[in-house]
This record gives sequence, structure tokens and C-alpha cells, in this order.
Amino acid sequence: MKQGFAAKRHGAPKEDITRDREPKTKGLLGGLAVTTVLLAGIAAISLRLAQKFKKED
Repeated sequence: MKQGFAAKRHGAPKEDITRDREPKTKGLLGGLAVTTVLLAGIAAISLRLAQKFKKED
């Protein structure tokens, strides 16, 4: 466990808060989900437009 300057001075160990943090995977997975949905939407629109123009020819 790391000790800060004040903890060394008073003899009490500083509280270790590194394990209390949430991992960043939640944000990364959310960003990946948003990107996937956007790309799927663009692909669906492109497919519909391609079918529309194919029928007109």
C-alpha cells in the first residue's frame, strides 16, 4: 500500500483507493455499442437506397 507524506508523518497508513475505482470497460463497451448501432443504421439505409435505385433501372 502506498503511503503519502502526511501518513508517514503521523504514522498512519494512507487509505488505498485504487481498488474502489470502477474499470473503464463500461465506457468502452458503451462506445462500442453506439458505434455498432450507427454503422448498422448506415448499412441499412445504404441497402435500401441501393435496392431503390436497382428497381428504377
